[in-house]
Amino acid sequence: TGKFELYKYDTVQLKARSTEEIEKYIEYFMNKPHIQELSKEERNSIRKRWLSILEIFNENHRYLGFIRALLRKRTIEEEPELFKVD
Repeated sequence: TGKFELYKYDTVQLKARSTEEIEKYIEYFMNKPHIQELSKEERNSIRKRWLSILEIFNENHRYLGFIRALLRKRTIEEEPELFKVD
């Protein structure tokens, strides 16, 4: 409609995390008190399942990204800019 001006635009690529980062993340959750109350067998089962899920998400992050677009609505028409970045 011409009422909005693209003020800033960039793209962001997501990236996969290292095995160490994933393990550290799992340990954070596994050390929560309500998880620690479970039996060793239950905790091992949760750990394996959580690792399986995070590995899938981690692989997907290799292909994901997003855009950030900042638009502004002019309330008063501005004068044309002479010295601008091309």
